[in-house]
Amino acid sequence: PNLLVGLSQTQKGTTSMSHNHELQHSTNSFTIKNRIKETMVQASLTDWKESSAELEVIRSLAEHEKARDDHCDHSVVTKFPSSCMDVVKNLPGNNHCVDCGAFNPTWASVTYGCLMCLNCSGRHRSYGVAVSTVRSIDMDHWSHVQILAMLEGGNAQLQSFYQRHNMESLVEKRYHTKASLFYRSHLSRHTRDLARSVYPGREAVRQKQQKQQQQQQQHQTVKHSKVDIDTSAARKSCSRQAPIKEASSARIQQRVTVPVQ
Repeated sequence: PNLLVGLSQTQKGTTSMSHNHELQHSTNSFTIKNRIKETMVQASLTDWKESSAELEVIRSLAEHEKARDDHCDHSVVTKFPSSCMDVVKNLPGNNHCVDCGAFNPTWASVTYGCLMCLNCSGRHRSYGVAVSTVRSIDMDHWSHVQILAMLEGGNAQLQSFYQRHNMESLVEKRYHTKASLFYRSHLSRHTRDLARSVYPGREAVRQKQQKQQQQQQQHQTVKHSKVDIDTSAARKSCSRQAPIKEASSARIQQRVTVPVQ
């Protein structure tokens, strides 16, 4: 019996040690994952800061050219900044061509802010610059607004837009639709608004848009509630005045009515 008790205690101790080891291993792995996430977030923030700094240099040069001569073209062109290129390549879906899915695309449609392969870029060139403006991220020069279009666009964003409109399979026809016209005009207007000031980064722009949408929704909710209150108050006043009007009209009829002889 004493031997059995000792064996059972030894098994319990071994089980508890293995359980503690598993807990420690899971805790360590969880800590490592958190540190990796924090490192990735810090790296992404650093990339955004560097890209914003490089964009600010280009914007300042454009403003300087504008102040020096109002009649010249103020679109300062330069090679695609390295930090901005790192950010663009790390955007969701940008590691594959937006149309055919080829790996590591090096051409871009500035109009839609997406990356594509060489073959698909040739097809986009055939559409004309009014539909799709094609540039190389390695060889061509870029303006401030064009770089902002690439930072604010992305393949996953464009593909999600086409999926909502059931056009993910219409690769050649979808760029000639009204939905594509809406997308490229909205992106162009959005990037030109951002070009007027220092670029805060993609996440900061999205957070600002969400706050504005929430404020608009709250304003509309308050406006509708005021309208409902005014409507209910008007209905109550009408219901209160209705018996008074009926009584007054009955009295008038009694006075006007002439008895038949």
